[in-house]
Amino acid sequence: MARTKKEYSCLNITCKYHILPNFNFFEFDTSVLNRNLDADRSDIVKPLNVLFFSNLRKGKGIFDFYIAIRNIIKNREDVSVTIAGPWSSERDEKELMTQIKNDSIELGLDLMQKINFLGPIKGDVSKLNLYKNSDVFVFPSYIDTFPLVVLEAMELGVPVIAYEQGAIVDMLSQGSGVVVEKGNINMLEASIESLLESDSTRVATAKSAAGRVKNLYSRDNYKLNFLKMFKGCK
Repeated sequence: MARTKKEYSCLNITCKYHILPNFNFFEFDTSVLNRNLDADRSDIVKPLNVLFFSNLRKGKGIFDFYIAIRNIIKNREDVSVTIAGPWSSERDEKELMTQIKNDSIELGLDLMQKINFLGPIKGDVSKLNLYKNSDVFVFPSYIDTFPLVVLEAMELGVPVIAYEQGAIVDMLSQGSGVVVEKGNINMLEASIESLLESDSTRVATAKSAAGRVKNLYSRDNYKLNFLKMFKGCK
């Protein structure tokens, strides 16, 4: 489902049609709770961890993410940043590393002490631990239509902030995440800051997201809707 429901409604289709959302291919052990959903936790774990998890390239928004997070980690000691995924090109890697180095000199702060580059993540266990220990997942992609990493984060209770792109608008609707105007880095920064500031909003968003994946994007729900679609075609 790369198009949003709104886009389909604008096509003026006269025949009967069905919208069948995709499902989350990876089903994690959800008993391993993200700390946003851990009801037994007596206090909020510090530092708060902001995650970027994707191939590291401009089209995926890694540069937008860095610019948005730069001022936050400059001004807050209670925030750490995790960047996971392989670089798509040496040129992009060199450009971002140079920018971080120059910004560190300008700010008088070693930004690399606050940013943890993990490289490629292999295996479901590593991926599960990555989500489990993150408080906010930022995905400012310009090119994805139905990113499964968004569903993975939602399923495990990590609030998602993403650009208005493809089906992401529908995926994060009804309080299940934050959608930001594509390319609006100031809004992206403000959205990250807002979720970091409010523990209650972060927890509420995490619960809504996990419930939305279970009710709409699960494998079982996909099978059920797939059968309903064919029965409706009779």
